[in-house]
Amino acid sequence: MIEASAINNEISYDFDDAVRVTADLGVRWIDIARVGEPWVTGLSDGEIATLRQTVRAAGLRVGSIDGPAGRHTLLGPAAKQEEDRDLRRSLELARTFEAPYVRIFSPEVSEPIKSLPRVDLEARLSEIVDVLRPWAEEAAAAGVTLTVETEGVTYTGTCAEMRRVIDAVGHPSLAMLWDVTNSWRLEGAHPAGYNHVRGLVRRLHLKGARLAPDNPDRVLETVPLADGNLPYRQLLSDLLADGFSGCAAVQTHLYSRDPDKWTKLRAATIAGLRHLQALLQELPAPTTVVAR
Repeated sequence: MIEASAINNEISYDFDDAVRVTADLGVRWIDIARVGEPWVTGLSDGEIATLRQTVRAAGLRVGSIDGPAGRHTLLGPAAKQEEDRDLRRSLELARTFEAPYVRIFSPEVSEPIKSLPRVDLEARLSEIVDVLRPWAEEAAAAGVTLTVETEGVTYTGTCAEMRRVIDAVGHPSLAMLWDVTNSWRLEGAHPAGYNHVRGLVRRLHLKGARLAPDNPDRVLETVPLADGNLPYRQLLSDLLADGFSGCAAVQTHLYSRDPDKWTKLRAATIAGLRHLQALLQELPAPTTVVAR
């Protein structure tokens, strides 16, 4: 079964408003990332207690703590210590909110930070494993699964890279958060990327994108989910057929420099969640039930 999930700061700067909108839409899950300006990992225990009360009062569940940990782990000891603190705070918050997942990143590529051309993963693989395997062990001790997001400026921008890293770490508490558009830009149309990661995906981030009419491998631009033409129906059907059970979160990810950002983002994400709910209702019933 695939369920829709909201991400709080893709709806509103105000956490209470994001929770109200999510509940009013009939969405059961919300992922927590930034709350106002700071990441959730930067909030005090008192602020966290207030958020937890708000979520529980609305009858929602937190699917993931979408913190920032991971991107700077190869930038020296001081940066690594800060990333370790973020990871441990994320695990602590996952326990507080009873969230099964924590979002992390693999390390960013070296300067200049760009997604293309792809860098030599093998040259840094042992260092990446030295970061992620201990993190996975800490997550296992906390009863949480870490999901690494496909992000172009990191060493796991593509699904092929994600498979290589997760296999090298070799720990059941490390899995994949598939940001579909991010990997699509780098390795082409479905199922080019998915063929590498069957069985690894635990969560999804769905953005809208417009594909070139003459080249489905090419993403022309990011658009609201309801306005895009990525074949999400086929992709979600394939995941279901392979036994996937989890949440797909709408990540609008637009309007960052627009003075009307929060008005436009709220409307686009609400439309995206409604679009996703309708899409999920059209999917065939799964033939295999896998525990979340």
